Amino acid sequence: LRRLRRPCRRRRRGMPLAHTAYRPTPEVELLKTRRIGVDEAIAALEASRSTDGHGGFFVDNVPGSSLVNFKQIPELLRCLKTDWAVLPEAERPRCFVEVHGRLEAHMHPCFMGERIVEGMRGAVGGLLWHFNSTLNCIPVGFKKLQPAGSHAAIVGESPYVHFLIEFWAIAFSPSRQGDTLLARMSETQTAIGFNAQILSKFNCFVRKADLPADAWFSAQDGRWMCGSEQDSRPLLSAEGPIWVKVVHNKKRGGFKGTLDLERCAASGKAAKVAKRKSRHGEPPP
Repeated sequence: LRRLRRPCRRRRRGMPLAHTAYRPTPEVELLKTRRIGVDEAIAALEASRSTDGHGGFFVDNVPGSSLVNFKQIPELLRCLKTDWAVLPEAERPRCFVEVHGRLEAHMHPCFMGERIVEGMRGAVGGLLWHFNSTLNCIPVGFKKLQPAGSHAAIVGESPYVHFLIEFWAIAFSPSRQGDTLLARMSETQTAIGFNAQILSKFNCFVRKADLPADAWFSAQDGRWMCGSEQDSRPLLSAEGPIWVKVVHNKKRGGFKGTLDLERCAASGKAAKVAKRKSRHGEPPP
């Protein structure tokens, strides 16, 4: 039995098989970071829809699991347009950056030629919605993709092609702790604290101790209430956006924070007014 096991172990330590990549974990290099506003982030993501070159997020021919990440970008755009872009320029959070970098691609040879763009989307798609320590941000979309050069390489017996992909990405990066960000009340609430969704993707948790003194959790309704049980009302309105102040950034898409109740109340009133006007056919403010 020992003699039979030894060749198997040696085979595992040796060169990879022909159907596996030589280096499945790509390395990322940061070249430049530039802070941008909400309008520029929306414009960059919108422009990628109509590009037929090295861009285009809203496609169904993204290989592998990267397709799931790309299909979440339209919801991000909707959230930016309905909640963030309607605010005055001075009140908008400054938490988006444009990142220029390079990524080592280990691509299957079937993507060479006309399918090179499809293969590059699949290679960079794993960066979306995850904090990257090298880029120091969370990429949410790609403005442009292109090979960094005209040459590639193969290693050993593996047919996988190795080359550098140059990318320009739109990324979410709160500049510092204490920033106030727009969010929406999460559908899932717990008795240990309040959950809010930033950009319909990132969760922000507010501890029970940081909520108002008269706040209490209704297990029957599954939501946070305030006031006495006889005269109770929802802690926050689910119709409009709410404001959260970031206390701790977990670096993996999760945040801890507190509620900015004054701005939340103003946003709730504005949402009710807009809803009332929409019922009567009046244009929103």
